[in-house]
Amino acid sequence: KRFLAVKVKDVNNYVLPDTTAAISDNIFGTGEHDDAINLKSQLYDCSFGELNVSVDYSNLPDIENAVSSPGVLEVDINASLALDSIGTIRSAITTAVNDKLDITLPGPFDHVMYLLEGCYVDCGWGGF
Repeated sequence: KRFLAVKVKDVNNYVLPDTTAAISDNIFGTGEHDDAINLKSQLYDCSFGELNVSVDYSNLPDIENAVSSPGVLEVDINASLALDSIGTIRSAITTAVNDKLDITLPGPFDHVMYLLEGCYVDCGWGGF
């Protein structure tokens, strides 16, 4: 399954402090920080090898060139994590990804994760 993690920076510069390389390693085990236990490895193990997460975009050169680290795309949104509704935030992220990659999500991805610095309004919708 092809995955994409989207590191989001809002209008107030709220953004995860982790580098895209660290995020990539923590989620996909890309090796830069030697994180052998990660989301990809655990999904594979827990599914007895049935769910294999991929960040191989080699047949998608525009996407491969757009990501900052394997599997991680950075976008800026014109919305506030501290003030706007989840619908506004989600829509802004989706639009930013669609515009940056020139696709309509989900596009070629089976799973897309939006990575936010935190949640401040109506926080029942995601994992932090």
